[in-house]
Amino acid sequence: MTNLGAQLSSIDPGQAVIEMPCRSDLSLRGGPLHGSIVATLLDTACGHAALSQLSPAARGATAKFKIDLLAPAFGERLIAQATVKRLGRTLITCTADAYTTGVKNGPRLVATMLAPIAVSSLGSD
Repeated sequence: MTNLGAQLSSIDPGQAVIEMPCRSDLSLRGGPLHGSIVATLLDTACGHAALSQLSPAARGATAKFKIDLLAPAFGERLIAQATVKRLGRTLITCTADAYTTGVKNGPRLVATMLAPIAVSSLGSD
């Protein structure tokens, strides 16, 4: 995440927020951020939210995700906010929304994600 300039700005049990600057080198020809960048931030936020519910020895990995890109990601900053929706024994279901700031009419919702995170309590297979 360092290469993207992303930082974990808050983490609470079952919730995580990650922010990064919108940079032209992460966009297509100076346009909006590339969708893969938005997906990366959302997926990482979901992982942090899920693991915040577990012991430090537990590990997790995204089992799959569904992303809806709703609007072009123009702005000053991209913010991903993730929340645990269901805490299961082997899967933790998370949702996340991505917003851009520094745009007309306040923060703009640009994407939403649903991601089940597979959990290993032992930290290995």
